[in-house]
Amino acid sequence: MERLYRSMRSTYNYFRTTGIIVGLVAVMLMADYFREPKQARLLAPIATLAAALFLLVIGNSTRKAGMSFHRLLTTSGQDMTNLMAALDKLHDMYARVNLVATIYTAVLGVAIAARIILGIVAANNA
Repeated sequence: MERLYRSMRSTYNYFRTTGIIVGLVAVMLMADYFREPKQARLLAPIATLAAALFLLVIGNSTRKAGMSFHRLLTTSGQDMTNLMAALDKLHDMYARVNLVATIYTAVLGVAIAARIILGIVAANNA
């Protein structure tokens, strides 16, 4: 159980750090957009921000599930209750990941479709 907890904690740290870095990239892309606005350039910061949020949600969910499993190691007399709570947290983590992945995929699909439409409109106006 300790190995599982440590692995989940490492995974949380990875996703949190990567999410923050990707979020900073999204802020820089947004700053570039406001410096020189172009409709097509707005899609990159939105997609990057969505990726950052996705990473942060996965990381936070992993941390919560890992802490629940850690309680199995640090308490006594409540093993079955703590195990069921940990499994519930793990289920919640995967449910959140599924939801966020679905939303992220939809946002990317809309961004790609918008980029294609903008390209067609620009080509027709040229």
